[in-house]
Amino acid sequence: MRLWLAGAVVWLMATLAAGCASGGSVASLTPSPTAAPTTIPKQEATPAPTRAAGSVLSETIEKLDQAQSYQFEVSAVLMSMFEGRLRGWEYKGAGAFARPDKIQWTLQGQSDVHLRVASSGGNIYCEDSRGANTRDCSLAFGGPRPGSSPFTVLAYLKNAVQNQDVDERSVEGVIYDHFAFSPSLQKVSSLDSGHLRALSAVKSVTGEVLIDKSTKLPFQERVTVTLPSPTGDETVQVILSFSKFNEPVEIRLPR
Repeated sequence: MRLWLAGAVVWLMATLAAGCASGGSVASLTPSPTAAPTTIPKQEATPAPTRAAGSVLSETIEKLDQAQSYQFEVSAVLMSMFEGRLRGWEYKGAGAFARPDKIQWTLQGQSDVHLRVASSGGNIYCEDSRGANTRDCSLAFGGPRPGSSPFTVLAYLKNAVQNQDVDERSVEGVIYDHFAFSPSLQKVSSLDSGHLRALSAVKSVTGEVLIDKSTKLPFQERVTVTLPSPTGDETVQVILSFSKFNEPVEIRLPR
């Protein structure tokens, strides 16, 4: 995938390893057999005068809500203790949104894990090759862990609080507005019963967003979700990379 993923994996492994019980060892990230190797563009900080994040974010959310459609690539990394070792699982996929209420995505992970969600007109379809119970299907479903579905990641951005001043980042020679944020978990939990259940398992969420200076639309969003577990905190980092705003897209529920 593109931006952030390589550095994110290293940071997540170091952070989680420090919090694990003594005696555990760290294993290298296990790539998904369904994921093709990717080159991550280097992100460099660019000194720039800061501006109030609130106005920039408000405009971005408004334009995102007004978009007739858009597509997004998804990249996720789950870091968790397994058999006494810190291990990483990669997920990759793609999705799309179309007004007023259509959204779909798929995620592929190692061991042939396949997650799929499609929603239209209040009807939601969920699929999980791991055999998870999909009877309580909701838009909070379809991520590596609770609180990490692409729809939920979008909701984090739309309910951002504690905004810092905007700075700039250069990605492959293009300058983007950048800021970090923390979402209101209370507001995201109130979206529906599925999100209430999912976020009850979440310890904390932090995020960052890159915004296109010309269109004011998001270019990329990165969210880190931390969940407690008996063997130490699990961490999921999800990256959404946006494209093809206002271009035709077809979203259908399986029959």
